[in-house]
Amino acid sequence: MKPETPDADVTIVFDATCTLSDGTVLRANVYAPRTDEKVPVLLLRHPYSKDNPFVMGYLDVFRVVRAGYIVVIQDVRGRFASDGEFAPTTQEQADGVEAVAWAAALAGSNGIVGTWGASYGAETQWSSALGRPAALKSMVTVNSPSHSHTRGFVMRGGAHELGSRLGWGHGAVGLESTRRHNPPGAEGFANALRAHAEVQDLFDDDKIFTTRPLRDLPTAEPMLTWVAESLGRDSTDPWRSINMTAGHYDDIDQAVFVVGGWYDVFLGSTLEQYRGVLEHTKRAGLPLPHLVIGPWSHTSQADRLGELAFGTFSSAFFPGADVGLTEQHLRWYDATLKGRTELLENVPPVRIFVMGENRWRIMNEFPPRAHELQRWYLGADGELALQPGHEASGSSYSYDPADPVPTRGGATLLPPPYQPGPFDQSPLYERSDVLSFTSAALDEDVTVIGDLEVTLFASSSAVDTDFVARLCDVYPDGRSMLIADGIIRASARENDGSLGSAGPRPSPIEPGTVYEYRIDLWATANTFLAGHRIRVDVTSSSNPRWDPNPNTGKTAYTSAERVAAEQTIFHDAAHPSRITLPIIGTPGTETGRAVPASDSTKNERQ
Repeated sequence: MKPETPDADVTIVFDATCTLSDGTVLRANVYAPRTDEKVPVLLLRHPYSKDNPFVMGYLDVFRVVRAGYIVVIQDVRGRFASDGEFAPTTQEQADGVEAVAWAAALAGSNGIVGTWGASYGAETQWSSALGRPAALKSMVTVNSPSHSHTRGFVMRGGAHELGSRLGWGHGAVGLESTRRHNPPGAEGFANALRAHAEVQDLFDDDKIFTTRPLRDLPTAEPMLTWVAESLGRDSTDPWRSINMTAGHYDDIDQAVFVVGGWYDVFLGSTLEQYRGVLEHTKRAGLPLPHLVIGPWSHTSQADRLGELAFGTFSSAFFPGADVGLTEQHLRWYDATLKGRTELLENVPPVRIFVMGENRWRIMNEFPPRAHELQRWYLGADGELALQPGHEASGSSYSYDPADPVPTRGGATLLPPPYQPGPFDQSPLYERSDVLSFTSAALDEDVTVIGDLEVTLFASSSAVDTDFVARLCDVYPDGRSMLIADGIIRASARENDGSLGSAGPRPSPIEPGTVYEYRIDLWATANTFLAGHRIRVDVTSSSNPRWDPNPNTGKTAYTSAERVAAEQTIFHDAAHPSRITLPIIGTPGTETGRAVPASDSTKNERQ
């Protein structure tokens, strides 16, 4: 195809063809600098249309091209301009390896390839890297889902990410997949659009989330049917490990720069991939990976999220710890693809935003070494204290899956009207099925950076049920802002999927028996300011984020049966239910140096 020429610096070739070994043709847009010099190629592969400018969002493609790179944006197999059938995730390793080799051989390429992209565009990078293509030397992955299917988006703690999965199957990939299952032309597209609108009506009135069994969801959208079927697979299903990076980090020899957000649904996976590469580089004597985590969600890297503003210098475009995200990409690629390693010599490998104090901190590794692991114990009368109670005690509530607790914010990727981020949980406290345990007002700032875990000693009248835990920052004015949350399905207590198919299968619990449950809240960086309070909420649902457990031992995919369950959380010396917080010392120590705040603390000192 004849190149388009929008200006004197950049040429664009639309629909450049990449023919795979099985004959399938993938198509891409190729942006190249007008130069006689051979330059590296930066490849993005995703299913959301190579012609969609919003997918490029966080990266200024033309600036990157003018800096001396060929940028390629390719539709993956079975999507938009590319041929074939779309098989999410499973197709991407083999296709990615061939696409990297094709990109390396493009006219004007020097044979060196780097990759970039967010979400599915990050997953395709990791999948390609697992195939070890010779030309691939460097990656920048943003909000990546592919450490494990059990670390968010697909499943978490043995529960299904109901809202995210259905929302993705419909809103992100549904219409195009339905169009391809209809005859070509205007009539076929009209049929697809009608089917899409029919399903959208179910989202608009929330019926999509209350349909039981889930296998009865409308079949007019093929991708939604595929997603619904995946909701019938448990956490140990071998399908969940296909093309996932867990256990394979010794196969990743590329230079890796990882970007994420504290309120991204893929935060758990993003951090696990960073840690996996970190340990591998230490063993192999390779340069350390870089990590940036901001107060961002899956779709927003602005300075405001949920019900909080974090200050101008919290955004990806004006980060107080560094240059903007496009400039960080360029610096990384210049160092790792063009040999200008001096550009990274004075750049701390880890830059994270600490909420509450609203400052960036820089460090060599994440998580930093904690000054102290504090255990805050749940107690009688809703207390949260540094010592467990001595007298036998417990707090009870009734969980009815027909009336689940609604989701308010968090690290989510849900369809409207459900939004991610820090939201005040106070409206939920009017419910009888939400327990809150709150500390006294803090005498001084308490900074928490690192992994979070809640340990619950609990019983249920059901043979299976869920327990949800939330960490909140309680402001002097009474707002209870969500910091992090997590879930455990009782039947997955011995293996939430992290042990894979070789670990224990889900098993029922004995009604009335006390079990110890560990709930992974992933990680955070937050300073609880003096005068604020620390709060832990406990309940058994967050709908539509996670599929409400029917308490029957059956799955919501196959059964419409639901029963209420009586839950008891025990909190005494024999049953020390608690949250474990990694407390970090003052900035300037090995735990992370703070970057000057500029205007970034103006919202929080209250």
